[in-house]
Amino acid sequence: MSQMIRSYKDAPALVAKVEEGLEIPFRWEPGTTSLAEALEESRRFWQAPGGAMAPGFVDALNRSLSELVQAGLERDSVQVG
Repeated sequence: MSQMIRSYKDAPALVAKVEEGLEIPFRWEPGTTSLAEALEESRRFWQAPGGAMAPGFVDALNRSLSELVQAGLERDSVQVG
């Protein structure tokens, strides 16, 4: 069962988890890992069981991303270079 949080004060442990996740991109060292590896680390953190995102939210996010890819957003977007 999901828990509704009306204020950040209701769940300080979840707030700490989200803050931890927001720090992940700032730890990336391009000389030692690829961007793909850094993004995978972030994805695993957020989507792990007991992570900062509820499973239903993760499922909805993955469906939305799949729909965007199927619609050609990735193919039709501005590319590097």
